[in-house]
Amino acid sequence: MEEKRMANSAQEMNKIPILITKSWFLGYLSGRADASGKNFLKGTDSESIFLWLDNYYYANPDKDLDQGGIDLARELMQLKGIKP
Repeated sequence: MEEKRMANSAQEMNKIPILITKSWFLGYLSGRADASGKNFLKGTDSESIFLWLDNYYYANPDKDLDQGGIDLARELMQLKGIKP
């Protein structure tokens, strides 16, 4: 039983960096939206953002998280007809 509890605990611990990155990315996008004065996140849920992010990095493994945020913000503004 102890081994199973420890294995489950290790699996949960492995998720922490991913959760931190996701939280940071949502905060980053919120900051960009606020700084731009354009609410490009309205109507966009976090799961869609994370799916976009996964696809983006599969297609662009050389890009960093900041660039992903910039590109997603630009794409969301275009989709919603918001001028940059």
